[in-house]
Amino acid sequence: MLIELKQARQVTFSKCQFGLFKKASELCTLSGCEIALVVFSPSGKPFSFGHHSVNTIVQWYLCESPMGVPTAQDPPLSICSTIHQQYIELCKQLEAEKIHSKELKIEGMKCSKFSCFDNPDL
Repeated sequence: MLIELKQARQVTFSKCQFGLFKKASELCTLSGCEIALVVFSPSGKPFSFGHHSVNTIVQWYLCESPMGVPTAQDPPLSICSTIHQQYIELCKQLEAEKIHSKELKIEGMKCSKFSCFDNPDL
């Protein structure tokens, strides 16, 4: 249930945010995991916690498969590079298909001007 008083809500948020960040820090220390938390206050101000940093963890998450574990042999940037290469290749394929589509439309217009049924040789 939402706390009615704005000031009381802010105080509760501050206490809970501190406790949440403290537990996240303990979890990182005890288990060796990496955590990123972003919390928005009732006024919309963002607060973040990241072990080692929020940006690093988010960047890794966006570039790595969710089940993968980063290793020194397989840096996240190499995976991003692979995905980027695949994207470029798909863009090239899309462009080729657009050109092919235009060619087919032109051929279709030629056929509509001269009905295929008018020519007995076809």
